[in-house]
Amino acid sequence: WNDTMNFLVNMSKSGPDHVDRIVWVINAAWQRATAARTMILRELRRSFGLHLYKHLDLVFNFLAHGPNKTAYDKEVLEPTRSKFIEWIQEQEIELFNWSNTSSIWHGVQKQINQTGCYGVSIHPGYLKKLPPKLPLSAPHLDR
Repeated sequence: WNDTMNFLVNMSKSGPDHVDRIVWVINAAWQRATAARTMILRELRRSFGLHLYKHLDLVFNFLAHGPNKTAYDKEVLEPTRSKFIEWIQEQEIELFNWSNTSSIWHGVQKQINQTGCYGVSIHPGYLKKLPPKLPLSAPHLDR
């Protein structure tokens, strides 16, 4: 982690490159907030400070997909996102002892609520069946 953070800091100092997005891929099939998730969130928060949530996108893998995108967003993605956003806010309160009346906390809450969220279902077994170099967005039919 420290090597990665040092690389990012040096990259931003040496040229016009900068971090646009921080993508956290989460196993959605694993519903409990584990110690590992807590540690990851705390390290991200410690490393990026208050700016973390402006740049954070959550990607939930192994999230069941259906043919109806509207129903999927409403019945699958939004409840998963809401649960995780609520958990992030609980971790923030526990970590920084935010007061409900604090204007800084309300700003942090607003940023957390604007965190991007995407759902995918890419199983490694499925990826092994794809032809080499086929983009994930390309249609592929098995015989």
